[in-house]
Amino acid sequence: MRRFAVALLAVSMFGVPAVALAGPPVVQISAMLGTREKRGLDPRLHDFKADLRGLPFKGFRLLGVHSCRLQSGDQCGMELPGNSYLYLSTSQSTDRFMKMHLLLNRDNRPMFNADLTLNHGAVVIIRGPRFGEGAIVIGLRAVGSPAEDSGSPGRRAR
Repeated sequence: MRRFAVALLAVSMFGVPAVALAGPPVVQISAMLGTREKRGLDPRLHDFKADLRGLPFKGFRLLGVHSCRLQSGDQCGMELPGNSYLYLSTSQSTDRFMKMHLLLNRDNRPMFNADLTLNHGAVVIIRGPRFGEGAIVIGLRAVGSPAEDSGSPGRRAR
């Protein structure tokens, strides 16, 4: 199996205030293209600016956003460019965090397979497979309600 470098950054994991949620939290999945060329930051990625600084890319462009309302045991997925697919399933969801299993496949082969805990309000950045002149970068964010979600539900990355 061909191995790809996958970097995982957990950002803002400490000091995230507990938020009382009316319903299950929303996980926002943002697919981005990171390039080493100096192209700047897509204005739609302004909320990720600080989180993307540690990656070895100079330019970021938003490819797509997908949002899922997840309770314990729910599943969600998003197609990504380059015949890739991100799949996540929750094992526990509380008013402070979500425990989930994450699987990133490319050409039906697992590239990244991990269990993680995502605090509400926190962001996780995953560097995925190479694509075009750069690499796919995936941002996961847990938000309290769809009103806090800046992306369009059900949008597919191209």
